[in-house]
Amino acid sequence: MRAMATDHYGSPDTLQRCDLPQPTPKVGQVLIEVYAAGINPLDWKQLAGQLRAFQRPAWPLVPGHDVAGRIAALGPDVSGWQVGDEVCCMLDGYPRPAWHGFALGGGYAEFAVTRASTLARKPAALPWAQAAALPLAGLTALQALTDVAQLQAGQRVLINGAAGGVGVFALQLATVLGAEVIAVARAEQADALHALGAAQVLDYRRFDVAAMPKGLSLIYDMASVLTLPQCRAGLLQGGMLLSNLPSLASFCAPLRERLGLTQQRLRHAWVRPDGSALQRLLDLYSEGQLQIPLAAQYPLSEARAAMQAACRGGVLGKHSLQVV
Repeated sequence: MRAMATDHYGSPDTLQRCDLPQPTPKVGQVLIEVYAAGINPLDWKQLAGQLRAFQRPAWPLVPGHDVAGRIAALGPDVSGWQVGDEVCCMLDGYPRPAWHGFALGGGYAEFAVTRASTLARKPAALPWAQAAALPLAGLTALQALTDVAQLQAGQRVLINGAAGGVGVFALQLATVLGAEVIAVARAEQADALHALGAAQVLDYRRFDVAAMPKGLSLIYDMASVLTLPQCRAGLLQGGMLLSNLPSLASFCAPLRERLGLTQQRLRHAWVRPDGSALQRLLDLYSEGQLQIPLAAQYPLSEARAAMQAACRGGVLGKHSLQVV
């Protein structure tokens, strides 16, 4: 099968087009013929070796954690799915969830394996490229807002980095949950962010932490640059600063709260593959409550350029690869 892979850690420039053996699904797994693959920061972090403490990938390494395509084969003990079903998922090629919480990708290829529990059915009207752009970023936003922050209707939320891959979904989902959203992003993206549900858009170039908006129940910091002391004046008592990157402070925060050393919370969120939760997002898309902004699409052979463009940021939404 065609794939973009590398035999050593490095930058996206290390990726090379190659032919690899087609994977075989094991117990509880399915084989997906990949039509499109999403691009995420996790991909280039994996390429750079930043996850080497947790992952021991088989070389050559094929990055990619989001795919959309058709089921090509079923492994033993898989029920509820048939060959030919149109699906999308956050890939996890491990036979069972790993202890460290990191999923095993492999999406930059014509075929990929994943546990059946990660799958969701792609709506017929949803283009392949957008279906592949949703899983990891959409699940990150959903799990962060509902499982970690437990966001409630009527609360006030500030999202720093609201135009990015996770941010565009967090903005929309917070709105669906009934929250008032203040988005921090580029000023030129204000109209698009208002259309996605933002009540107010602040230009990140002029965003002054010292003048943080008040009455916030949640600050979701996609850029992972804010600290709890910086945000105290804006957060309500019991409010939360949430990041997608873990830190020593976020690990220690629950203990500090139990000791009564702070009245506000610091947390991090980490995404996990979940087919049922992904189906919920796809249902919101079908109901017209969730858009999937696509910044650009590249052919598989241009994965290096696609990853570099995604690294640069500055655009609204996600990048994806067309595989078939």
